[in-house]
Amino acid sequence: MQAQALCYSSVMIFTVGQNKGGVGKTTVAMNLAIELQRRGRRPALVDADHTLRTAQLWADDRVRAGLPPIPAFAGEGNLMSTLENLHESHDDVILDVRGGDSTEMRTGLVASDVLVVPTTGQQNDLDSLEPLERTVKQAWDFNPELAVIVVLNRVSPQGSRYEIEDAKAYLEDFPDFRLAETVLTTAKAWSRARTEGKGVVEIDGKAKAAMQLLTSEIVSAAGEK
Repeated sequence: MQAQALCYSSVMIFTVGQNKGGVGKTTVAMNLAIELQRRGRRPALVDADHTLRTAQLWADDRVRAGLPPIPAFAGEGNLMSTLENLHESHDDVILDVRGGDSTEMRTGLVASDVLVVPTTGQQNDLDSLEPLERTVKQAWDFNPELAVIVVLNRVSPQGSRYEIEDAKAYLEDFPDFRLAETVLTTAKAWSRARTEGKGVVEIDGKAKAAMQLLTSEIVSAAGEK
């Protein structure tokens, strides 16, 4: 598919973060890693949510299931040296941070090419973009090339049109944040894939196609800032 033909920089670092929990950060981070691996890249995942370690558990499930492993590392505090070391040995590094402002989030923003911001279309999740914008603006002082892409996630298929319209209207107040064209809607494939240690790109269906398109958007965002 056309997504495979995208040109990648030698190494990219992605931070998947939000100022609010429960928006599907780890799901997006892990599926991004799996799709990049499927494209022939060598991704590494840094799990910076020490309260849950969901990404590491997911990576362990892949090994037990005999699936291609995703190297996953625990990270806490100032992660600059961790990201720099992984930057030297992998094609891509994906940092999964816990919800809220944190040292892990801030060091990730300084080091990253792209900040991926999953959010639902619910008002309380969209409202969390305002404090995130303040943090991003501070990071731009040190990393002016950081791109930000907001991803509508966990959207109900029945109400997707209205959620998308409302989100677009809301994001007009954040002109430096790009809203991904690809929307991730709720589907059984997401929970099924997680249960089996898989990514949705390893299961045929609409969720697979959506994640492939979103990955292409995220990669492209790095060159558009």
